[in-house]
Amino acid sequence: MGRLAVPFADTALERFYQKRQRVMQWCWGSSAPPSTGPDTITTATGADLIAAGKASGTIAGAASTQLWRINGVFPELYTYAHFHTPSSPATTPRVIVLHQGHDVMYQGALATCAEYFLARGYHVVNMAMPCWAPGNGVTGSPVSVALQSGAPVNVESHADLGTLHATGRDVRNPIRLYLDPVIRVINRLVDTLAFGRRVYLCGLSGGGWTTHMIAALDTRIRLSYPWAGFMPFDMPCWGVSAGDWEQTDGRTLYAVASVRELFAMGALEGRRVLQGLNNLDYAFWYDVTGDPGRPNQKAAVDGYVADVQALLGASGTFSLYVDTSTADMQHTISPTSCGVIHADILANDP
Repeated sequence: MGRLAVPFADTALERFYQKRQRVMQWCWGSSAPPSTGPDTITTATGADLIAAGKASGTIAGAASTQLWRINGVFPELYTYAHFHTPSSPATTPRVIVLHQGHDVMYQGALATCAEYFLARGYHVVNMAMPCWAPGNGVTGSPVSVALQSGAPVNVESHADLGTLHATGRDVRNPIRLYLDPVIRVINRLVDTLAFGRRVYLCGLSGGGWTTHMIAALDTRIRLSYPWAGFMPFDMPCWGVSAGDWEQTDGRTLYAVASVRELFAMGALEGRRVLQGLNNLDYAFWYDVTGDPGRPNQKAAVDGYVADVQALLGASGTFSLYVDTSTADMQHTISPTSCGVIHADILANDP
């Protein structure tokens, strides 16, 4: 994972390889990214789906669903992933990992997205960020986390994760709670279930941030679809929103590699990133002309997309899709966007 697939004749690629190695060291220290799959695999029940936000307890188009548990680097905080097998699998096996971000697994759009891709024969994995998936510190259910020295820390919500590192009493980086579960899911999809290169990553909001990060570090992801999840810090939207811990308190990461560089790293080695934005989103919007509460950032966004592609040169593709079908202040992956993602996959990995 994380090594360039070409000789270092291109000095730009060599520079990005070195950046990638430094980011990995920032995340994992003297350790390596995880090489194992989930810790336990069981059959998911309707109650498991309901607990994850799917009120009906069923996923349309799924013949079966497995519950994958991934224990965290702080073992008191674990993550669940749901692996859905389609009722009518496509001739070419494909799997898309849908990462909800800062919400329970099936809240809002991600259940609809899962059913969209299942209907088209994809296998689907649903995930969420730490302290949002059931069982790993959902808001309102404090979890006592032991540190390497001193008293334990109570983690009650996603916002508390930074305290695990801020105490200075533990060398484990809580950023691993975001990255390790996804890498371990990919390990199983590639190494055990043999999906090979046809593992695609898509995430909304914090799941979009996760998608950018995983694509930057794991070259097994050849097509990635981060949706409304992250922008460089010089974009006007950062004057309106303070962001989340992994984007703000964790900013020493972005001194190692800038946001533009991380975006480019996700597409290096002939890979592709299609970043999605909802035109009128409340988080990472595009063109909100006439809204006095939010600055228009169309030109600024177009500028950073061009910057990232310039960093890449001919080494990969970073593109932008703007969804104008969504309503004002809507933070989602719409059916229109699902169709764009599906078409992009078929066009680039037939």
